[in-house]
Amino acid sequence: MTAESIAFGLAPRINAAGRLAHAYDAARLLALTDMDLRQRPDSAEKLALRLNALNRERQDHTRSLTARAETLIDKDMPLIFAADSEFLPGVVGLVASRLAERYYRPTVVIEKGPAESRGSCRSIPEFHITQALDEVADLLEHYGGHAQAAGLTVRNENLPALQTQLNQIAAEALTGLNLAPRLEIDSEI
Repeated sequence: MTAESIAFGLAPRINAAGRLAHAYDAARLLALTDMDLRQRPDSAEKLALRLNALNRERQDHTRSLTARAETLIDKDMPLIFAADSEFLPGVVGLVASRLAERYYRPTVVIEKGPAESRGSCRSIPEFHITQALDEVADLLEHYGGHAQAAGLTVRNENLPALQTQLNQIAAEALTGLNLAPRLEIDSEI
């Protein structure tokens, strides 16, 4: 087993359980003992297949919801903002990450609930997303995070004001900057 096989093989499958179902299946698989395997030789395989299926489902949801978000956003705004009742809470962060990477803009993706909505924010090095949320805290029920990522809860009636104010904050912070990803080179060949 290598770091790469864990990072790109095992970890996404374990993570998918918590995103789409319950992390219990992943915990059960990791906690299996030799005695468990002697008593039920197929138990690890069944759990692994379940986690693999959840991971495929997570990938499908991420693709389709990213495509859905693409139809909702204004790519020319300084901050990408998408809110929709179709978004799933377990994948809004993944969708936000993809959009932030694609457009190199701070991004907020929100799963709209009946009265309250929850979202994930992803940012770029030039924009501290949690400091921006500090500036609109009066619109939020809860929030927290760090410079590059945050989560929030907002009442639906505050969504339009949240979008407007975050875009104003982003415009002030990012105007005049060359917003393009940086590629750090460690050595020259």
